[in-house]
Amino acid sequence: MSKYIQLGFRKKYPPLAIAIFSTSILGILRAEDSNAAISQTMKTVAFDPTFLNTDDEKTVDLSRFAYGSSGIPGVYKTAMYVNDQFINKKDIELRARNDKSIYPCLSTEVLKSITFNYDKLPDNFFNQSNVEGCIDLQQYLPEAKVNYDSNEQRLDIVIPQLYMLKVARGTVSPQLWDSGIPALLLGYNINGYHSEMKNQQFNSLYAGINAGLNIGSWYLRHNGSYSSTNNGPDSYGTINTYLQHDVPLLKARMLIGQSNTNGDLFDTLPFSGVQMVTDERMLPESLRGYAPEIQGIARTNARVTVRQGELVLYETTVTPGVFLINDLYPTGYGGDLNVTVREADGTEQRFNVPYASVAQLLRPGSSRYAITAGKLRNDNVREKPMVYQATWQHGLTNALTGYGGAQFSQNYYAVQLGAAVGTPVGAVSFDIT
Repeated sequence: MSKYIQLGFRKKYPPLAIAIFSTSILGILRAEDSNAAISQTMKTVAFDPTFLNTDDEKTVDLSRFAYGSSGIPGVYKTAMYVNDQFINKKDIELRARNDKSIYPCLSTEVLKSITFNYDKLPDNFFNQSNVEGCIDLQQYLPEAKVNYDSNEQRLDIVIPQLYMLKVARGTVSPQLWDSGIPALLLGYNINGYHSEMKNQQFNSLYAGINAGLNIGSWYLRHNGSYSSTNNGPDSYGTINTYLQHDVPLLKARMLIGQSNTNGDLFDTLPFSGVQMVTDERMLPESLRGYAPEIQGIARTNARVTVRQGELVLYETTVTPGVFLINDLYPTGYGGDLNVTVREADGTEQRFNVPYASVAQLLRPGSSRYAITAGKLRNDNVREKPMVYQATWQHGLTNALTGYGGAQFSQNYYAVQLGAAVGTPVGAVSFDIT
């Protein structure tokens, strides 16, 4: 004889409790792989109200749960993460869109806590937040992805690497630079000569002097020479004397005194006066010299590898969206750079970036300049006219650098314009004066 035992339970739950329970389950499932969920586009979920045990004459609005957020408009203390990095806890206001989906409205204060690359943001980005009090980030920066988890009160923001401020490798803040201790420097080179021939003697003495004084970021330098012979007067000649001072804000060094113009565009001239010139030593090594920028698009959290031949030059991870690599160390030889983007799902995309260089090529956006004003210092010239010279070089793109300069003196002037171009078959520069 067979027996069947049937147990049944039936209880009427409030519709709101069922909806919150359903979205909580969705939240738990999303939490299992938050990185994957954030990188995906927002998808809607349709709830069938017939599954709710409600009276026929009652209707429940489930539209606000369609986007997977069970948040209710209001202000909440929220842990904010940007590209999976904790920023801080902020009071975040949740608002409802016209389609009843919930979004975090980010104030100017919250936005400024994110290290954006302001040069890459839309022009009206912060103006709009000031006008409205706060903004829907995805509306003004569609490439960004925002996910609010009401269960954990956590806000995840994924912003493409292109829009984030990136610190070049090896960067040290000017506030941490050490100018050294106060010091007095003295270097010398002494050479004596004596000869006798047919009861005649010849004696000579030469001494080269290199002296300096360092106080903070001020540097005084003097180079001179002393010479003496037994058949002539003693003499001391000054090669140059100058005072230098670092200007970290301009990545430049100011010089007052006697020196020479740089020979980047025009011939070198000795002068006595004032000069302001860029100093590449104030840049991190990864931004000195020339190397191309690499830009691409990642579909997911991806690993980017840059090779030249068999040598790996650079490797990093990037967030979904547009990425930019602009801190490659310059290599000692040319050759295409091979870029591999490996996505989270294992797929790969590859592309090449041409790399050939001449001395005038600069990285995109970087500049060099030199401004000089002073009197010509030349013993072969009877009059010492004033000389004014200014030069400028600017990297326009990976493959194009423009440069120019002007030189003025009494009854003389010269103007130079030129360009350096990198091509897949090599690099060349040309100018006209």
